[in-house]
Amino acid sequence: MLLFFVSLQKEFANAKKTAFYYHKLGRTKDLRQAAYVELFKAHVDDIDLSEIRNAWQTGTPLGNDYFRRKVESKLGCKVGQSRRSRPKLKPNEE
Repeated sequence: MLLFFVSLQKEFANAKKTAFYYHKLGRTKDLRQAAYVELFKAHVDDIDLSEIRNAWQTGTPLGNDYFRRKVESKLGCKVGQSRRSRPKLKPNEE
């Protein structure tokens, strides 16, 4: 029960932080929505866009090895593409 409460507190804190930044976009709902839309009108470089697409399609976190290792440790499993090859034969299977 305690873990649930701590988790709930973290979610609430994240929601408050998100709402704080959202409200900083403008004084009214219409101004905030317009500012939010403007955030996505910026040009994205073709190389960056290609990296984003590749990461999305392969399920690989977009970042350096340190970031990938942190994601894997949090999830408790490997993420992204693994090497493609035939399974290694064990010594007694030759």
